[in-house]
Amino acid sequence: MLYIFFLALYFCLVSARCNDGIRIKRQTDIELASNCSKIVGDLVVEESSLSEIDLSNIEQIDGRIVISGNTGLASLKLDGLKSISKSFHISGNGALVEFSAKSLSTSGGIFIIKNLSLKKVDLSSLSQASALQVISTSITSLCVDNLSSTRNIAINHNPSLQTISFQNLTSIKGDFFFNENSIQELYLKNLKSIYGSLLMSGNENLFSISMPELIKIGQGLILSTNMELKNIDEDAFPKLSSISASLDISGDIDTFFLPAIRSIKWGFRIRSSGCLDCKSISAQIEKYVHGEYVCRRSIFGIPGPGGVSSIDEYKFYSAGACTATNAIQRDLSIPT
Repeated sequence: MLYIFFLALYFCLVSARCNDGIRIKRQTDIELASNCSKIVGDLVVEESSLSEIDLSNIEQIDGRIVISGNTGLASLKLDGLKSISKSFHISGNGALVEFSAKSLSTSGGIFIIKNLSLKKVDLSSLSQASALQVISTSITSLCVDNLSSTRNIAINHNPSLQTISFQNLTSIKGDFFFNENSIQELYLKNLKSIYGSLLMSGNENLFSISMPELIKIGQGLILSTNMELKNIDEDAFPKLSSISASLDISGDIDTFFLPAIRSIKWGFRIRSSGCLDCKSISAQIEKYVHGEYVCRRSIFGIPGPGGVSSIDEYKFYSAGACTATNAIQRDLSIPT
């Protein structure tokens, strides 16, 4: 009887701990948390001295996860975790190399930020998340093939990122930001709608974009300083018909096509230092633009008379390149 009493007391204590959130600082806290399959409340690991955390026994968290400021943490595994009711934050863990939550299916926002040594992320089962941010890491690849819809995606400042895969992603309810990554090709084969803005800038190696099913962008399309992105051809956005704010593109652009476009509501601005044919773009697109229309091609060249530079006077000297620039600009009032 005494054994049964103490066993019951133990399970009561464990249950109480699992139902009041868990804060982990040391190994004994991990051992206690390993008795929980479900946690009601937040799981917090902040400024601990731990080098490895494996809580693969936990399957459900009705609360948040915060893993932050653990300077010695190298490995984080939550491979049994299936759902998080609120947000998941992993930030400022300078030694973290690998993070795995390979069974995680549903979550609030997932924010993986400023883990500068992080090379491996496993979110292979993720199908629902209100947001996904992967910022300032050393990952080389990101595969989230089960995710079909989310509110916002930000993949920024990942200098080693070579590949990403979102095979089933069809809708982004807010913004898609993709900035300062080293990827060469971006292919989102099933993405149909972005309700916010599409912003891609500073991806120095990016030379190809393909979103073959994208139909509408609810706000702006901004592509800037992707210096290897010279051709935005018919295969880049073949079905894109509507941009509900402005289009702004700058870089070393040689060709630009939006074969299905029928509406750009707030203006069109493209500035290229490549061999862009503004006249053909005007014939293709200008009639669908409400607001300012600007297409300019320029490169470092020779100023005009009196030292005043004119866009039409710049010359190109690279072999086989353009012989002169051109510019087309028009202003229209935006309908109210």
